[in-house]
Amino acid sequence: MTAMEVASEANALSLALAVDLNGFVAHSMPDLFLLRPAPVVVADQGFPSTHGGIADYFHGHKVGSPPEYASFYSEKLVLLPHFANPLNNHWRLFGDMRRRRGTQEYRNEMKQKRGSIFGRVINSADSDVYCRSHPFAYEEENESNEEFLPSSSRTYLHRTQEDRCRIVYAVFHNPYKVDNLTVGMWSDILQHDRRSSLWLLKWTDSEKASVRALSKSGASTSQLLITPHLARASHLEDKAVADMFLDSHAYNAHGTCSEALWSEIPVVTLPGLLYSQRVCAMLITSYLDGIVEEEGKQKHTCSEAGLVARSAFDYRYLAKSPYFDQDRLLHIRYCLRRYAASSPIFDIRLFSCHFFRAFRLEVEVATIGESRMESGEADTNAKRERCERKRLGHTLSPIRNCLYHVVVVPC
Repeated sequence: MTAMEVASEANALSLALAVDLNGFVAHSMPDLFLLRPAPVVVADQGFPSTHGGIADYFHGHKVGSPPEYASFYSEKLVLLPHFANPLNNHWRLFGDMRRRRGTQEYRNEMKQKRGSIFGRVINSADSDVYCRSHPFAYEEENESNEEFLPSSSRTYLHRTQEDRCRIVYAVFHNPYKVDNLTVGMWSDILQHDRRSSLWLLKWTDSEKASVRALSKSGASTSQLLITPHLARASHLEDKAVADMFLDSHAYNAHGTCSEALWSEIPVVTLPGLLYSQRVCAMLITSYLDGIVEEEGKQKHTCSEAGLVARSAFDYRYLAKSPYFDQDRLLHIRYCLRRYAASSPIFDIRLFSCHFFRAFRLEVEVATIGESRMESGEADTNAKRERCERKRLGHTLSPIRNCLYHVVVVPC
């Protein structure tokens, strides 16, 4: 069907709202929304940027689309309380891992399958023995014998008692996301301690460019550990043995970051200017926003977690921090485990609730008349309408005439 035919059919249905998830990508139909198939058109984070006047509103988050960026959007920003990747249905896919994790039964089972993952029980008193055996080994399959391929990938992390406490950094990114700045930071981190390792996944030989770049920048190939993609059913359990996940700067981890947080791996990220360079920071912030007050004290805010870097120097320092303060790393992992159940990024029901309440707000604004809302007219009808919205649990506040901040009560 052509855009005109789709728009005509949509108008015949008297739709209240239309959502553009594709934006300007292959096989999208931006001209469809120019034909106004509904009174309200919303651009969502499927295409994480302005749609250039096609839509009325853009659903964002305070980190990915901060108020300071409002002038760069043709749409009015609607900032949802939390950011969640709709693919983060980890409770359904990997809920058994979370429910059993940390139990004696789970540890015994994993020990029988692949050896002990956790080693000793982690607490502040045991911070000096924060080490574990790796649960599996990788036997390389007839790989090319080019000299830049790490020989250590043949037997992945058969740790001896002497080197068990070395730090294993996970970088499970698709290689196209890795830029020169990221390679430089990773190389500097590896050179800080030659016992540390960088764990990469095999992507049909495309990771060789990253290996070459890291080698040229001073990292030893013996520190680069490459494994094939792991079985879907158990890959998060296997990846959980990493000590820290290092994000890429040019293009952040999305689902991979969510998996790392679900696996209780601390994530270090350096946000950039683009939306795609701030996704990991959004996930971390939303994860930590779910940490509720306990015993009258706020537990572990984002700044205390030390996961979001402010500069390349800060990124390197945070990645090296386990060498200086293992108690801090242990506490972060403890918080990731303890508060996963209350984290909004894995609560699809809460995400859906916020999502559809924002839709309802946008339709209400169109019905009431946006100009009256922005000018702040306080006639009887406007007061009654505001009371009605509060009764529904919605608050809509105009900011700088181009930004709306949606505050939604808990569902």
